[in-house]
Amino acid sequence: MKDWGWRLAMLAAAGVAGYVAKSMGLPLPWMIGPLLLTACLGLAEIEIPRHQYYRPVGQLVVATAVGLYFTPDALAEVSRQAVEMVAAAILTIGAGFTSALLLYRLARTDGSTAFFAAMPGGPAEMSVLAERWGVPGAPVVFSQTLRIVFIVLLIPPLLMYFAGISIPRLRPVAEVNLPGLVALYALAAAGTVVMRAVRVPNCNFLGPLAVGALISGTGFVLSGVPAPLLAAGQVLLGVSLGAQFTRQQIARDIRFSWAAVIATIALLAQCAAVAYGLWLITDGKLLGGFLLATAPGSVTEMALTAKLLSQGVAMVTAYHLVRIFIVIPLAPLLYRIYRYTMRGWMVFPDGDAPGSKKNV
Repeated sequence: MKDWGWRLAMLAAAGVAGYVAKSMGLPLPWMIGPLLLTACLGLAEIEIPRHQYYRPVGQLVVATAVGLYFTPDALAEVSRQAVEMVAAAILTIGAGFTSALLLYRLARTDGSTAFFAAMPGGPAEMSVLAERWGVPGAPVVFSQTLRIVFIVLLIPPLLMYFAGISIPRLRPVAEVNLPGLVALYALAAAGTVVMRAVRVPNCNFLGPLAVGALISGTGFVLSGVPAPLLAAGQVLLGVSLGAQFTRQQIARDIRFSWAAVIATIALLAQCAAVAYGLWLITDGKLLGGFLLATAPGSVTEMALTAKLLSQGVAMVTAYHLVRIFIVIPLAPLLYRIYRYTMRGWMVFPDGDAPGSKKNV
C-alpha cells in the first residue's frame, strides 16, 4: 500500500507538471510536463515510484483515440502514398546506418552496439535483438529512449513556433457515451492480446490502434474519448519515458551519452530532409505532417501530435507502421547487411579486426 501511495503522489505531481506545461502553451503538455519532471528527478538521484504498466496503459488509451481518426477519407489518402511510405522507410534505414557509423566513431564503441543503438526501432525490441547477438542491452535502451525523448521534446515545439502551426481546439470524433467507451476499450485491450499472441511488434500500440481504425473506418460509432482520459494516458507515457534517465546511467559512460545525443540529432536531421523531399514530390500541403511521419520512431507520440495539430493523423501513423513492419521483422537481416557493408570500417564485438570476413 505504501508503494501505491508514492505512485499516486508521483502521478499527481506529474499531473500538476502537465497542467503547468499546458498553461505555458507547450505542445503535448500532459506528456512533456511529466517527462521533464521525472527526468529532472532522476538526474537529481531521486527515486521515481512507477509501475511497469504505465506505458502499456498509456499506449492503450492514446492509440485507441488515435485510431478513431482513421476515417474512410483518411484511409483513401493513405493508400495513394504506399510507394512513398516504403521509400521513406528505406531511406530511414539508410539514415540509421550513417548514424550508427557516427555513433561508432564518437563513442568508440563496437559496431554491433552502434547499430542496435542507432537504428530506429523501439527500446524494448532493439535491446532484445541486441542481446541475442551478444550486445549489452543497457546502452541500446538508453540511446533508443533518448531518441524518443528528443523527438517528443523537439518536433512538436518546432512545428508550432517555426512552421506556424497552432494547437486547435479539438472536439472528440464522437460524443462520449459511457457504455460505448467501456466497450471500445474492452475491444482495444482484446486487440492488444491478439497482437501479442501473433507476436506483432509494438502490440500495445498497434492492437488498440487497429481496433479504433477498424471501428472508425467502417463508420460504426461506439464513443469518443474524453479529454481527461486522453490527458491521463499522456501523463503515464511521460512518466514512463522520463523515468528512464538517471545520473548513474549517464555518468557510467559520459562519452557514449554525448555521442548518442549527437548521433540522434544527425538522425533527426536526415529524416527531416526525407520529409522535405516527400513534401516536394507529393505536392502535399502538410509539411508538418511529413516531418511527423518520417520522425525516426515514437509512433505513439507522433500520432498523438498529428492528431492535436491537425496534421493528417492517418498519414502520419501509416508511415510509421510501414517503417515498423519493415525495420523490426527485418532487423536481423539488416544487421547482417550492415556488418557486411561496414566490415572495412568497424570492429565488431567478437574481436574481429576491420576487413575480416569472419564478421559476415
